[in-house]
Amino acid sequence: MQKLSLNFLIYTIAGVWRPIEWSSNVAKLLYNAFTFIVLILEYFLMLTQFMDIVLVVDNIDDFATNTLMFLTVVAVTCKATIIVVRRNSIISLVQLLLKAPYKPRDEDEMAIQTKCDKFIKLCSIKYSLLATSSVTSVIVGSVLNGMQGHLPFRVWLPYDTNASPIFWITFIQQIITAIFAAIINIGTETLFFGLSLQTCAQFEIYESRLRKLVTSKIASYMKHFPASPNNGKVVISEYIHHHLCIYKSVVYGSVPL
Repeated sequence: MQKLSLNFLIYTIAGVWRPIEWSSNVAKLLYNAFTFIVLILEYFLMLTQFMDIVLVVDNIDDFATNTLMFLTVVAVTCKATIIVVRRNSIISLVQLLLKAPYKPRDEDEMAIQTKCDKFIKLCSIKYSLLATSSVTSVIVGSVLNGMQGHLPFRVWLPYDTNASPIFWITFIQQIITAIFAAIINIGTETLFFGLSLQTCAQFEIYESRLRKLVTSKIASYMKHFPASPNNGKVVISEYIHHHLCIYKSVVYGSVPL
């Protein structure tokens, strides 16, 4: 897939999107194992936070703080799960944009599409840098708190974390989980943003085609060479079909995402 390549690369780094170009069964197996580990980390953090809220929290302040973080982890876990489960639907949606009537036909339409793709890529990079700086700040603060014996996230664990090796293993596990959660969130936000702008680009292309149609019709009438009614019906039906396809892509895109 050439569309939204940067956004899918972010997903690949996060461990939830195996590149469709891969043909090696060994590579696919290893990446599937990587995906499984990432999902296990996210679900484990979500479960242990939930258990802390249920079993440990005893005041409203801790409940509010822990619930807010818990809901954030739940959202990331759901995003990761949806991307993995709805992989084929997402691939089909993106590949639609590479076929007629979505595919640009001339230089003007190609310029519209290129402008949209560059804007999506630029915004994705800026958002990634902003999110990376935020995650870096959180990690630095967590390391400083870790030196004082505090885990990055408050959780309930079925084992004692007072022992130094166990504490630091759990600490590293939570930091790694937070990093993957941030990457998954970046990928999801930028992908949804990119698909929305691709729809806007399709409407611009559609508008360009209609404008050229009207111009050509006016020119033909000015030259006293009106087009045949049957040919006009065929042309109009093509534009109606394009408009319905844009609507279909929006509705279809809301299912996997």
